[in-house]
Amino acid sequence: MYARLYDVCFEGFLQIYIGTLMRDEYLRWFMIIVGTMNIIYNLNNLMYLDLGVINRSYFGVLTTKNGKTQMHRLYNILIMYPIFAYVYTQIPKENATIKALFALDIMVGIIYNAYYFLAYS
Repeated sequence: MYARLYDVCFEGFLQIYIGTLMRDEYLRWFMIIVGTMNIIYNLNNLMYLDLGVINRSYFGVLTTKNGKTQMHRLYNILIMYPIFAYVYTQIPKENATIKALFALDIMVGIIYNAYYFLAYS
């Protein structure tokens, strides 16, 4: 539950904010869309899996009893986080705090997804 709260309340908004800092239009929209979808997906899982506010997931096969499939975790580790690492290099230098938060977010995300990938294998 706490990981989903983190994704909804912090990570998604950080990604959207980073999108506003991007000079490249494709990276800008990529980060804004990813951040928005991160909030929607994790809010859905929070309401469905943790709070029981809704009686079914709107993401079907992507939602398991733990919130993600193993393929979703593998996708995050092998594709999404390397893209985020590239985005990190494109954040302007004057945004050192945001860069530090994003670097920490990337590291935590990789560790979290790798741990649960191995734990449920």
